[in-house]
Amino acid sequence: MKKDRKKKLLSRKIILVIALISLAALALVYVLKINDYYPFSKKQPSSQPASATGVNKVKYTSAAPNEQLSPSQKTQDTNTTPSATTTSNVISIILNAAGQDAKGGPVSVAAKISGVTSGTCVISLSRDAVLKNYSANIIWEGSFYGCVYSIPFADISAGTWILNLSINQGSSSGSVSKSIMVL
Repeated sequence: MKKDRKKKLLSRKIILVIALISLAALALVYVLKINDYYPFSKKQPSSQPASATGVNKVKYTSAAPNEQLSPSQKTQDTNTTPSATTTSNVISIILNAAGQDAKGGPVSVAAKISGVTSGTCVISLSRDAVLKNYSANIIWEGSFYGCVYSIPFADISAGTWILNLSINQGSSSGSVSKSIMVL
């Protein structure tokens, strides 16, 4: 009799443990589902960058002329006396960065571009009779097209340089110039 009673008690304990584990698993699934974790969400993780139109089929466009920065407004400027001028036919270029973060460091150039989605940015630095040319591909930056380049300090010398960033693609073109101080 005692063996039957022990077997019944043991089987009840096993059933209780299985029930508790099942309940914990269901609670975990519920928490993952309400927090929208994959595979319980409809969204699948993607290693591909979002397209320009996105899943919601919204057509993204450039900022309206009244929403764009004027040449006199600062974006990110490392110089104390900015002087940027923009000229363009169809391609609009906003120079987000042009300068050094630290003395003896590279000159960082970053631009936001509209009116073109591929091609090359040509970056020219000129000082006295010296002309240095660099190029960077136009890339998708997550919410806009742009180009980024880092000019090594070893390529240039300290002093005031004129930076010109230009894009020519077919009949479209755009350029922006700025005087920068290299330390």
